[in-house]
Amino acid sequence: MRPAGIAVGFAKGISLSQSVPLFLEPGAELIWLHNVVEEEESSYASYKWTENMLSLNIPVSVDYKFQLTKAFSIVPYFGPNFKFHFMAKEKEEIEIMGEKESKSYNVFDNDDYRRFQFGLNVGVGFNINKLHIGYRFAPDLSSFEKSDYGKTKPKQNFVTVGINF
Repeated sequence: MRPAGIAVGFAKGISLSQSVPLFLEPGAELIWLHNVVEEEESSYASYKWTENMLSLNIPVSVDYKFQLTKAFSIVPYFGPNFKFHFMAKEKEEIEIMGEKESKSYNVFDNDDYRRFQFGLNVGVGFNINKLHIGYRFAPDLSSFEKSDYGKTKPKQNFVTVGINF
């Protein structure tokens, strides 16, 4: 299964030119992800492995605003993304013939994982009056795991809805 999550954040556009609609846009997002990694069930047993992660993303992008009408603009953007993981927990739940057992652990108790990652942001936003709707692709360039075992580099897709002030 694919992870699901929710993010809450803000971004601030800073004009870089008086004559060109070019902006520097730093932001911050608090992101919670939930992932069902593996789930198996038979007539006598069931197994479920889930992950939960809480992270802070600091995206910084360069935006160019195409003002098509007074009320509508398209804003493509590109830039780096800095990610700090506060919490990453895994939980295994096993039930065999009615006997339930579960264990959970903090991923960062193991030195094989990084709390900090670096990646990119590529996206486009659509502004309709004060309403903002956008899409962003955020591939990580650094691995979540330190060892050669996994080399996990997530690629996240974001759909955003917001209000322009």
